[in-house]
Amino acid sequence: MLRSLVGSEMCIRDSPMTEMYVIVHGTVEVTLPSLDPGGPDTYVATLSTGDWFGEQSVMAHKAILTEVAVESDVDIASLTSVEVLVLAKEPMMRVLATCPDILDRLIGDMRKRKSSSRLDVQ
Repeated sequence: MLRSLVGSEMCIRDSPMTEMYVIVHGTVEVTLPSLDPGGPDTYVATLSTGDWFGEQSVMAHKAILTEVAVESDVDIASLTSVEVLVLAKEPMMRVLATCPDILDRLIGDMRKRKSSSRLDVQ
């Protein structure tokens, strides 16, 4: 279990991620940093209890085929005190292999996030 205080950065764009995080308690804000130095960040989403982030670090094709960490597309900062469950790649892959319902939900959520976001600006 990982705990974070209000305002803590939990994930920074372009930083390597090797785990998935499930929010047990609290709220985080997801933003896309401005490409303009000093420009305003772009709001992406607010995630709270039961939501997750970092699933691409476990699910992305690049992450599955290699030991290379996937870089984050966004910044994630806690808006409240937050507790998250940290799921490493290998144990998560074992769970997904035995629980196809979880795999289907993750893939569905990844598709929704991709289609409703502007994260493809890279």
